[in-house]
Amino acid sequence: MVEAEQERKTNRLYKAESSLFVDGQITDLVTQTADELEAAGNMEPISLTDVDKVKDVTARYIRACAEASTLPSISGLARSLGLSRQAVYDVLARNSPKETARWFALCRDAFAEMLETSSLRNNINTITSIFLLKAGYGYQEKNEIVVTQGNTQNPFDELAPEAAAELAAKYSDIPDD
Repeated sequence: MVEAEQERKTNRLYKAESSLFVDGQITDLVTQTADELEAAGNMEPISLTDVDKVKDVTARYIRACAEASTLPSISGLARSLGLSRQAVYDVLARNSPKETARWFALCRDAFAEMLETSSLRNNINTITSIFLLKAGYGYQEKNEIVVTQGNTQNPFDELAPEAAAELAAKYSDIPDD
């Protein structure tokens, strides 16, 4: 009975300390973000045609992430350049300026790789990393069936006869060319 009471007190103490720790972490994150936003709002955006300057700021941003034990992101990179995340994605989509778009693509891939590696080493939550890779870095889960001219093997041959018949019935109204 005494052990059970002691365990309850320990659990309550742990929960209280844990809550204070989480509160402190959130406070630190919000304060850091506010400081970064203030700095970004007071700076002139980096010219995207000056790829050397973009690379220099990127290197400083990544080193700052390393010092803070934080994985870099496109959003953080954009903020360090005085830009919005959407502005970086617009450069990537337009592929203009070409050298800057190439650099941003390299950064995006490197950031995704850091996220992958951290996940594989169990340094971050795997489910969160999967979500971030899909939502932020374009990763997808998909199986493709590539049909090429002259390929006589039916990709559905491996299906059970019932499944093949079900698929055939489902798509029977599609006209053959």
